[in-house]
Amino acid sequence: MTNKYSVFKIMNCLQQRVAFAQNKTLLIPNVYGELYVGKFAFNSSATKSEIRAFIDKFNIQLPIEYEEFLRCCNGAILFDIGLGMRTEIYGLDMLTKFMNTIFDNRPQFLPVASNPKANFFIDATRHENYLFWNEGSPKYICLEMEFAEWLGHLITANGSDFWNWNPMLQCRDIYNTVNLECMKVKVVYD
Repeated sequence: MTNKYSVFKIMNCLQQRVAFAQNKTLLIPNVYGELYVGKFAFNSSATKSEIRAFIDKFNIQLPIEYEEFLRCCNGAILFDIGLGMRTEIYGLDMLTKFMNTIFDNRPQFLPVASNPKANFFIDATRHENYLFWNEGSPKYICLEMEFAEWLGHLITANGSDFWNWNPMLQCRDIYNTVNLECMKVKVVYD
């Protein structure tokens, strides 16, 4: 499967936009058109040996796209408009804390990001459509996408919760009005 989304390109473009912006901030519109000042923070990149050490220590396979993110920046805070309103994508330090504390509860689900409305997980048993989310409940909802696509949509939506938008907007085959399989939400319960 060829993926049209590139973590390196997405992160490089975002980091360039932020670097050239005044005070390293961007104006972020909400759905009403109101503008907020969004701050961004990018950790230094992880080395291949650091990523390999994490994988070996916890005997878990990370998707290539998430490894690419870690090699771009080993964690990031995006669209921080204050009062906790932001998206955090976890680096190896935070992943290690999670693995040492909550991994026994749902071993295939690795938490990789969060914001005030949702937590995001990689299902380590899948190779495609491995990204899930929940709202702090034991119900995990499949986003039907991989990490790079999620990251691209998150940035395009300026940090908004695009995963909650109308299912017709999420439909992958917009011209196929007979087959509505893409609108079905797949839920995994604890």
